Amino acid sequence: MNVAELAVGLLAVAGGGLVALAGLGLLRLPDALTRASAVAKAAALGVVVLLVAVVIRDPSPTVILVVIVIAIAHVVTVPLSGLAIGRAAYRSGTTATEVTGVDEPAELGLVDFGTPTATLQHHPDQPDDDAADDDTQRDHQGGVA
Repeated sequence: MNVAELAVGLLAVAGGGLVALAGLGLLRLPDALTRASAVAKAAALGVVVLLVAVVIRDPSPTVILVVIVIAIAHVVTVPLSGLAIGRAAYRSGTTATEVTGVDEPAELGLVDFGTPTATLQHHPDQPDDDAADDDTQRDHQGGVA
């Protein structure tokens, strides 16, 4: 067994362990926000570590190119999907546990949980995006702003 085979083995075990840890977090964590966070971070890192092991095992240019494309796609999409899942869980109101005790949008009155799906309200200190959209629509229709 040479150094490359040892590195591949260690990286494979580490990557598989991180993916397994993400699965364990999915089963054991108490609410959707912490689950989405754990899975997004651990699975993203675990897959990247596994991809590094693949490159060490077969360092051909084709494999390296494919692994780079996969790693970039994975590192971009996994955090975004975790964010989307967390946002959907927050808007549905299913995240009210003791673990996620700080709820800044609700404390500022930016969330309305009275509807079946919660909607985020505009904060008074932030500019209104709808006004800019109205101007853009008026411009496209030939009117003057």
